[in-house]
Amino acid sequence: MWGLNYFNVSEIKNILRDNSLVMSKRYGQNFLISETAVNKIIHSMGLRKGMKVWEIGPGLGVLTSKLIGNNVDLTCFEIDYGFIKVLKEKAFADEKFNL
Repeated sequence: MWGLNYFNVSEIKNILRDNSLVMSKRYGQNFLISETAVNKIIHSMGLRKGMKVWEIGPGLGVLTSKLIGNNVDLTCFEIDYGFIKVLKEKAFADEKFNL
C-alpha cells in the first residue's frame, strides 16, 4: 500500500491534483478525513478473517486500507475511472481485492 496520510487534507489535495482527479457532485463524492470516524466504522463491522465485504465508492481508499489490513474478502465498487486507476495502479497495486 502507498503511504498516503488519509487524514491530511493537503496530501489528499496533492494526490487529486497530481492525478488530475476532481470530486464530482454527480457522484456525491466526499472523503472521510476523521480517523476517529474511520476507526468507529471499521470497529462497528465486527470483521473476521475471510469475511466477505463490499465497499461502495472507495474513493482514495481510506476504508479499503483498513479492510485489507483485516484480511477480509474485499470487493470494491467504484464508478469513477480516475479513482479506479489510482486504486489499482498506485494505492493498492500489490494488494489482493476485487475492483
